[in-house]
Amino acid sequence: MKESEMKFEVKDFSRVKERLEAIGARLIWKGMEETQYYDFRNGSLKDRGISLRIRDRKKIIFITCKRDLKNGANTKNRDEFEITITDKKQVEGILNCLDLVPKFFYKKRREHWEINKNTHVELDELETGQKFVEIEGSERNIIKFSKVLDVFDCPKSFKSYPEILKEKRK
Repeated sequence: MKESEMKFEVKDFSRVKERLEAIGARLIWKGMEETQYYDFRNGSLKDRGISLRIRDRKKIIFITCKRDLKNGANTKNRDEFEITITDKKQVEGILNCLDLVPKFFYKKRREHWEINKNTHVELDELETGQKFVEIEGSERNIIKFSKVLDVFDCPKSFKSYPEILKEKRK
């Protein structure tokens, strides 16, 4: 399934939350997420624009594979394949059998909001304290709601959170 998104770096979430509530968006989930990325030792998945991760929200666990596509002017585009899993240890064992190794781990605090069936907003605070509003949907809706949420003119990022965190950790 194609995923289109854009991240906007913000100082705080208070105004964005007010605007989300004003347009009738629903807070679906909030809490801590732990994310572990996997690759072969030689990094060949990353070299091919592919990421593989396990994301743990304690009550629900996902395994996700993403493949880079050509970005739009205002969106980062990828193929995304995701399923929920019930036994993280078994999946880690399978990845290990395939010679995939843990490459990058991070935690973030996330609020998942739904504007409509096709448009979602994530309010993410990284362990560095950096805050991002991530809008996922069609390019048209990303532009529309970035203006509605008053983040359109904030710094945009096409980078993944591991890329952002690696830069910060240097």
